[in-house]
Amino acid sequence: MYISSDDNVVAVPLSRVFEEVGVPPLLSDGKEALAEEDDSVGIPPFSSEDRFEDDTEDDEETDDSDDSSDAVPHLVSTTVSSNFKDCSHFFYMQTPPAGIRGTSLKRICQKYADKLRYATLYDSSRRLPLYSAYIFKKSDGKRRMDTPWMYEPQLVSDDDSGNMREIPLSEDTPPLIEDSQAVLEDYTDAVEYKRGPLNPDLHQAEPDDKSSTYTLTNVVPMISDFLHISWNPYLDIIRRRLNNFCHGRAFMVTGVTVSGATIQRDKRDRLTIPKHLWLAYCCPWFDRNSPYEVRFMFPSYGGYALNGQTGHSVVEVPLKTLESYLKSQAAIDSDMTIFYKGCVSENPLKKKRSDLSKTLEVYLKSLSDIRHLVTMAFWVQIGFLLVSIMSIAVRGRVEKELSPECREFLYRGTPPTGLEHHSLQFICQRYNKKPRYVTLYNTKDHIPIYSAYTFKRSDGEKCVDVPWMYEPQLSTPSDTDEMQPFPRGYMHMNFEDAQAVLDDYTNAILYERGTLNPDEHQDEPDDKASTYTLTNVVPMVPGFNNGVWNKQEHIIRKRLNNYCHGIAYVVTGVITSGKMISRENMKRIAVPTYVWSAYCCVDYDHNTPYNERFRLPSFAHYGLNEEDNNGVVEMSVQKLEEFLKKTTFVNQNFQIFVDDCVPPASSRIEQRNI
Repeated sequence: MYISSDDNVVAVPLSRVFEEVGVPPLLSDGKEALAEEDDSVGIPPFSSEDRFEDDTEDDEETDDSDDSSDAVPHLVSTTVSSNFKDCSHFFYMQTPPAGIRGTSLKRICQKYADKLRYATLYDSSRRLPLYSAYIFKKSDGKRRMDTPWMYEPQLVSDDDSGNMREIPLSEDTPPLIEDSQAVLEDYTDAVEYKRGPLNPDLHQAEPDDKSSTYTLTNVVPMISDFLHISWNPYLDIIRRRLNNFCHGRAFMVTGVTVSGATIQRDKRDRLTIPKHLWLAYCCPWFDRNSPYEVRFMFPSYGGYALNGQTGHSVVEVPLKTLESYLKSQAAIDSDMTIFYKGCVSENPLKKKRSDLSKTLEVYLKSLSDIRHLVTMAFWVQIGFLLVSIMSIAVRGRVEKELSPECREFLYRGTPPTGLEHHSLQFICQRYNKKPRYVTLYNTKDHIPIYSAYTFKRSDGEKCVDVPWMYEPQLSTPSDTDEMQPFPRGYMHMNFEDAQAVLDDYTNAILYERGTLNPDEHQDEPDDKASTYTLTNVVPMVPGFNNGVWNKQEHIIRKRLNNYCHGIAYVVTGVITSGKMISRENMKRIAVPTYVWSAYCCVDYDHNTPYNERFRLPSFAHYGLNEEDNNGVVEMSVQKLEEFLKKTTFVNQNFQIFVDDCVPPASSRIEQRNI
């Protein structure tokens, strides 16, 4: 297959197109080629503890023997050695990039306040960092403004105590410092250039992590227009993308290529000027339900740009393409790699291929002329085509009164009573022309109050091939009842007035999207897919969502799988107390204080063990949506209703299930005796 790009023609196999957009290739007979999972890397899936533990060690020994440390307000310790042994955890799989050459390379484990922060490969002959490697921290993008520039004394003498210090307040920097590294005076007359950090402070969250980036061993000279017009906006794009769609650690490497140009001072070559800036990230644990135009950029992606006055737009490319480009530059070996084995996805999920996914394969295979392969426009176009196909299959309906076909998800066809407000609307969630569950949605707070569904016995696998969706009828009158994947680009304000959008979570660094009707409580691929709409999502603290709440969802799934013989009706909802997520100084999404859930299964196994039998035919639980003290409390449905009457806006006649899911009369005597 040949793909043209303007006047250039590049031969590209169709399998590469499938690979880049995440669709497996087809065999010659039309059957799907199912590749077995590669277990050779041996990467265990992240647990909730792995994902949120501190990235640095707390028990490292520090050298306090330097008497001059008392004169430095913020003491920064740095280790310079021939390897990155002490700070290897800043690299994916503890493996630094390979194939980067230099004449006088120093490996710096950057420390601040006695804590490791990131790693830098420094070329002291060029007085230039070749790359800095760090772990991205979700942040709001604010910069640190009160940290003085620092230098690395260990580049001067091996006998130094190891403390990086603030640059001396004098007109002339000591010669030994100038000989080994850049100093502030080098930038005095270099009016076209600005100090640009490789590890930028907007990719860090804690004040000390931000402060540690202000060292000249992390800085390269960048053309002012390039830094402000192209590179800084690109860094913010990466921040927003990883904030929104990276669930675990994101390993970052930002580096330079060189061509021999230098900044001079006193007629001497002082600093090598980078020819290009490049960046790559590796996020093994990511949101597989992100929009198609974003999903192909995970688990890894990269970008590069010319450090020049013009033509400095950033080009985003796949990791392999970036590595190939860097290999064509000077001082890069042909076996250059940025991440170990190209960054392997760690999502412990088995893909279930739905009919929709197969349709996408056939559609892609039939494309005979796909343009602009080597530009971002090509990939955005592919994403748009996929979204267009998805929108045909997804339906939703906003209703004032529930239709009979949607009442089947409610015990005895009756929704919870005692919840009345003008901003609440029922949504009969439909997917592929079939109702899937019911949601009561608050158009003012932009969150669901509850989702009601029927539990389906399942093995707990998750759906990974459906993008996040929204409900267009909440915003404007529509002749269609189709719910759609999120559109690309700008959305008119009336769209956002009535519901949450993905951008609301970009700077909400303390929260992630948590579903009320979880896909693991469904079995069929379409039922699972229908749960990935923001009208079924509330902001949850990661430690709560990925810890105790997910664990409780597993417990309920196993219990109902084992002991519920008939239909299990489930209602999962939230309690809010006024806390909101804001975006652009506007209150956007209410943050739940508590999340609660209740189930009703009147046809159950009466020979269930005693330690489980009292939890049937109905039971309930709730949990505090906080990072700490968030244990789940199980209780009867009646006690949950009493709790909700005391803590939220429900009426005193609030009831989740009709008659609290009391079993038929023939079973009441037995129920009382349990």
